[in-house]
Amino acid sequence: MARTFSYRRQEIVENSPSIVSIQERWPALFDTSQVKEEFRRLTAVELETTFMANLDKHTDALLSLFRTKGGNVKF
Repeated sequence: MARTFSYRRQEIVENSPSIVSIQERWPALFDTSQVKEEFRRLTAVELETTFMANLDKHTDALLSLFRTKGGNVKF
């Protein structure tokens, strides 16, 4: 994945392919373990660990919000 990043980026920027063609050409981009590895490679941050730590920090506020809304979403 690290070796192909520039090729993938160039192809996506220049050709604007559909999501289906991207998935056919670069299936690893849609694999959970590869997404986490790519994120770590680009940012030097562990995606899942960081997400879970921040989710833990905000759980009380999120639960309060969910209770307030009562599950009713209006668009």
